[in-house]
Amino acid sequence: MEVLGKRIPLDRVFQRGAADARTIARASGGYLRDLLRIARTALTEGSGKKPYPISRETLEGIVERTASQAAGALTVENSTVLRAVTEKPVPFTPSEEQRRLVYELLREPLLLRYLNDSYADLAHPFVLHSLRWDLFRSRVFPERPPAKQP
Repeated sequence: MEVLGKRIPLDRVFQRGAADARTIARASGGYLRDLLRIARTALTEGSGKKPYPISRETLEGIVERTASQAAGALTVENSTVLRAVTEKPVPFTPSEEQRRLVYELLREPLLLRYLNDSYADLAHPFVLHSLRWDLFRSRVFPERPPAKQP
């Protein structure tokens, strides 16, 4: 939020100002590259035929589309490990064969290791879009009622 607030007049660009910046931050998984990608897409679309401020619905569509595109690049091997991470209630312990893949997923970053200074195995919100859509919606749009998967 701080990064976006220093670069964008949040209240003029987004219909809900800081609340929309929080949505972008949650969708990014905490990674600046993804945060800026979503914000740039929103700014580009907002400067087109739709005037500012960017509506909540438009921003949600941009987040959904960005997550869908990113998750579309997952391999079957990646999806298997990431599904195990998202469905298991305790920290994921990779098998000997999975260690290289887990390292790659951490580097990507499709797998996140820490949340609020405590240990956790989490999939990036973009990954959740295709593997656990309900979890993606509740993590990125917590203020919205549950929606049906498209």
